Order: sequence, then structure tokens, then C-alpha cells
Amino acid sequence: MWDGHRAQMEQEQQMAADDIKLAVSRHRAVPPGFVGLNANYGAILRDRRKVGRYGKQSVVAADIGIAATALSRIENGHVIPRLDTLDALLVRLNLDWGAVAIVSDDAIKDEADAGSRRRDRLFDLGQDIRFARRHLGMTLRQLSSLAGISLAHLSRLERGANASMLIYQEHPDDQGLDRDERRIVIVHPILADCVKRWNQWETTN
Repeated sequence: MWDGHRAQMEQEQQMAADDIKLAVSRHRAVPPGFVGLNANYGAILRDRRKVGRYGKQSVVAADIGIAATALSRIENGHVIPRLDTLDALLVRLNLDWGAVAIVSDDAIKDEADAGSRRRDRLFDLGQDIRFARRHLGMTLRQLSSLAGISLAHLSRLERGANASMLIYQEHPDDQGLDRDERRIVIVHPILADCVKRWNQWETTN
């Protein structure tokens, strides 16, 4: 009887330890501006995929380069995905980080500041993408298809309403600066090339 009781206690201790590890992981798997994932992040992703008819687990998983079993574990909340994996999944489901992550107090203050330099930079970059697209004679649908992102995602980018890590990153030389002071650069190769061609044309005309 004692052995059975001890085994049960060890199992409960292990479960508690696993819960702690999962909670810690949730706070590591988010970009700057967020403090952690919502406890029900998996259910949010699963409901979005099903209700929005974004496809079966196998299809969505293949699109972002992971196994269907891995996506199943993410949706069930059994594993915390890598930051880049979760970012790709959010883009695939047309979701922003705010749908699954908890915004930090500092980020809330930044959002409340309509004059934030960071927001201005995102808006300016979105305008660059829009001007570049129009200069190259492409519609939203054509560029989104070429870039491999959804039309809705591209539309949000052009409005400066999306800061996906698949599209933008902070300049590596600015990591020692305050977040609001850091430069933001386009890292998506297709969009970066379009903007580069637009800028070259603009400087010579």
C-alpha cells in the first residue's frame, strides 16, 4: 500500500513539475511586447483552423513545415511551439499575436501612444510595400500569391497593422537601444526585393 501511495505522490509531483515547465515555456515563446501565451492558446488555434475552414491538420502542418502530430499537440496545449513555428502558424491562420498572447503593460502603453515611432515605422514600411506593389503593376492578390502569404495578411501589412516576424525584424545593430528606437527592416525576400526596386526607381526619377 505504501509503495502505491508513494508512486501516486511521485506521479503528482511529476505532473506539477510538467505544469511549471509548460508555464515557463509559454512565457518564452512570444516576441517582444508580450509576456506569455494565453493558457488556452491551443484551443484558440484549433477553433480558428476549424471554424475558418483553413484545412485539416495535415494540410496546415505541411504548409508551415511541421508534422501533423506536432500540430495536434500544439492545438491540444501539450507542447509550446518554437517562436518561428508559432509565427508561421499565426500567419497561415490569418491571426495576430494578440489572439494567443498576453500583451505586456509596456506594450499596452505603446499601443496607446498614437505617435509611437515604432507604429510610424510600421506604417511607413506598409506604405513602401503598397507603393512598390502599385509601381510594379500588381494587385493585392497577385503579390500575396507571389509572396506566399494571404491577401488579408498583405492588406494588414500595407496598413501598418501587422508586425509579423516572417516579414519584419528589428535591425540587429539596434538591440542595445530602447524598443521604440530600433529600426525595423523587411526580411521577407519577395517583399524586400519589391521595395528595393521601388526605392531605386524613386531615387532616379
